[in-house]
Amino acid sequence: MFNENLSSEQKSYYLSELGVFEVNPEKVVEYAASSSGDVTLNKPTIRYDSSTKQYIITATGKWNKHSYEVPAWSWWYPSVGSTKDIGGPDAIGISLTNTSGTTSGLALKSGYGNFYNGSATKTSSTLATENDNFGGGYMVQDFIKFTKVDNYILWCNTTYLYNAYNMTCVIRYNSNFKNYNGNAKLFYAHTWNSTSVTSVSVSKTGAGIGWSSTANRWDAYSYARTFKKGAATN
Repeated sequence: MFNENLSSEQKSYYLSELGVFEVNPEKVVEYAASSSGDVTLNKPTIRYDSSTKQYIITATGKWNKHSYEVPAWSWWYPSVGSTKDIGGPDAIGISLTNTSGTTSGLALKSGYGNFYNGSATKTSSTLATENDNFGGGYMVQDFIKFTKVDNYILWCNTTYLYNAYNMTCVIRYNSNFKNYNGNAKLFYAHTWNSTSVTSVSVSKTGAGIGWSSTANRWDAYSYARTFKKGAATN
């Protein structure tokens, strides 16, 4: 086992003495691809808050298994409590589709997207969507947080938390939502390697995701929650 106080150059020297050479001293990382089938996204719920006179639309989701893309092997030795981003920002949001009724005075008042798993949490309340009348979307960075690190001569064993293992999105509309009809869906856009979500939009037909690359990404959607005059019907 390496002395924790050794520099990377010293580690490389001792490895070379053993006849072992680093392929890339900076970082060697393997990624296992995931797919949209690896997450479960639940139908949104809709309730009315009489104290604020606002309609609150909430939706949750989670990964079905530990199939997200994480560093499998690396010459980079992390420290306990440090984090590593998985690609660029992901996106989570609620889209309102097949809408009817009046949008006069309709306003999205607040909301947030939240990734959480124990002490690994990231929340964004900065709206990223282009049209608030058809929902709200947020960009949130997903990452792993190292909770245990064992450094050995030829490899590094780590235990970690993935912050996007659980996810929640909430958007709040003013009382004019009572004049609205349509379907509410949760959407989630995931990236890894060097891909990022670059933009999020919503329209009457659903969510639109902008990507930095055509590779290493996918998006997923929940079943629809139908609402009439602001109230859920299914």
